[in-house]
Amino acid sequence: MDTSTSQLLNLPTEILVNILKFSASSTSPSPHKTLLNVALTCSTLHHTVFCTENDLLWREPALALGIPESLRLDHVLYSGSSTLQKRLWRNVVKLNLAWARPFPAKTPVIPKQQRAARQLPPVDKKGDWFGRRVVEVFVAGEGARRENSYVTKPASVKDDGCAIFQVKPPGGPSGASYGSFIPELTNSAPGGPKVTCVLDPVLGKPREVPLGNNRSHGWVASPLPVLAGCVTPFPVQAGFVFEEKNGEYRVRTVDASTAALSHSWNLGKRKPDRVVANGEILVAVTYAHPDIDSKTPHIPSNIVCVESFAGQEGRSRWKARTLASSKIIWEFDLCIRWPQEMNRYTSFPHLKNFHITRTHLVCLVTQHPTANLGKLVGTDFYILDLQSGGTVKRMKFSTKSSSIISLSGSPRAAFTTALSHEFLLTDTYIVSGGAGGGLLVWNYTSDKHEPIYTIPDPLPADTSKPDRPAPPLPRQYSALTMSGDGRYVAATTSDQLWLFDMVDKKVHAVYTNGRKIEAKDYYARNPADDFPAGVWCWWKEWRSKRDESGAMIWEEVDGSGGVAYLIGLDGEKRKLDVKKLLFDVAIGPHWGILMLVMSSSLYIYIYMMMLWEKISKYFESRAEG
Repeated sequence: MDTSTSQLLNLPTEILVNILKFSASSTSPSPHKTLLNVALTCSTLHHTVFCTENDLLWREPALALGIPESLRLDHVLYSGSSTLQKRLWRNVVKLNLAWARPFPAKTPVIPKQQRAARQLPPVDKKGDWFGRRVVEVFVAGEGARRENSYVTKPASVKDDGCAIFQVKPPGGPSGASYGSFIPELTNSAPGGPKVTCVLDPVLGKPREVPLGNNRSHGWVASPLPVLAGCVTPFPVQAGFVFEEKNGEYRVRTVDASTAALSHSWNLGKRKPDRVVANGEILVAVTYAHPDIDSKTPHIPSNIVCVESFAGQEGRSRWKARTLASSKIIWEFDLCIRWPQEMNRYTSFPHLKNFHITRTHLVCLVTQHPTANLGKLVGTDFYILDLQSGGTVKRMKFSTKSSSIISLSGSPRAAFTTALSHEFLLTDTYIVSGGAGGGLLVWNYTSDKHEPIYTIPDPLPADTSKPDRPAPPLPRQYSALTMSGDGRYVAATTSDQLWLFDMVDKKVHAVYTNGRKIEAKDYYARNPADDFPAGVWCWWKEWRSKRDESGAMIWEEVDGSGGVAYLIGLDGEKRKLDVKKLLFDVAIGPHWGILMLVMSSSLYIYIYMMMLWEKISKYFESRAEG
């Protein structure tokens, strides 16, 4: 070690860290390589660079990889940490570097298919083991249409290891048994109302989120399905409750840790169609304001960004409540603004799907000649600034299978079709479908306007059916989601769950739920059979321990966890009581109980009076006789 290095190490830690911060802000070589080179100098600098207390050193490398400068560590969507682990900028850098590397060009190795369990096993509490179980992936699986179905919210590190979902009863306007119970609901769209639940993987049983007694402040839970007029059912509505009062609407979100309602956003007279939220910010696509003359009143095309402020409802159900206030940050009608921005007045944009981070709103939009949405002209990603609503960037889907997304010489089916526009969003990357099959990965913070690589499509080489030749077209993915730490992308078919490792660039695992797929249904997203709808749940076990400094940390238990296909989440021995649900929604559960008790008491009183009158007349007739 030379004299200069020795003198450098003798500096106070605060000054040394500031020097390393300055060196990490250089552009040549890249900041993360600078820190790695410094760490290789000696053991002291290695400890300084990788010490948890000095983790802020890695913020500059994270920004160089595309993380917005205004983003705080707590606001990063996927920081490379699971629910129980401490968030570190170092993990953000490692995860983003791994995502930037493409998958190998060769066909991926498909691991042996495993059978998913039908329920979560009990937690092993033997010995002095103190641990936790958390949900890593949570996604709905389709099934029999006459049974209850599920809508899931993707697993998130902010949900305390729990999972949020909704139970959607079957039926609709025809054959609905509850139409005569509440006449106002006879026009409900197929699927009816939903019940929101929280699944704690430790308990293994869901908790229903109570709607509360909304009559005290005038708000009632909207019984009409929000997706009634939506062409594509994305984003999913799990985790949100919609309420209405005197023609005004508000949205509330579910806190997974308490199974109660928390944030509230007021939308005024804008009827919501779909919403997404991140912290205090909510973005909704709504129908036009009734006081505004809209060109397309039947199509939800108004985008509004709303911020919710602190303040929750009081605990008492009988006293006045203090409601959380909210304000509109920006809004615009995309059918008016975006055609003007494109200078294509004959093009009609239709919003198919959208997600948000703390800094950006990403919209997947199709272009059509007219508002009839007949002919598909093109498909684009719109990247908007979340603070202003202004367009930052547009990325256009290629209509042809280019070399970057061509997986073989055979024709390929398009994953992104007119009825399937799912995509995943991080603070830097997008995962979507596209022409040519497979899953496209985009870096929307870079200067590029096309996908940077493809997650290979292993479905044509499905080894689970060795007696069947490889089909000329890939099977359809039914849903996409991501693990809470951002490492794994999960894609489902009608009978399988595929886990893609974005760090090691391989197929991590393949699970089957036991559904028997006939040859005629091989390409169907949801074959018409009696297989029950359920939820794919990948959970992990964690152990608490002390690190070298004596601090308590969580480490994953080797070989623990697994995947289950959960069914019957609406109750083991009962079906969803739709009439009771609608009764609670309409007038509130406590008033419902009170009225039921009062009506029962009145009925008993009248019956006893009639019985007493008959007994009295009987004895009077006997006395006269």
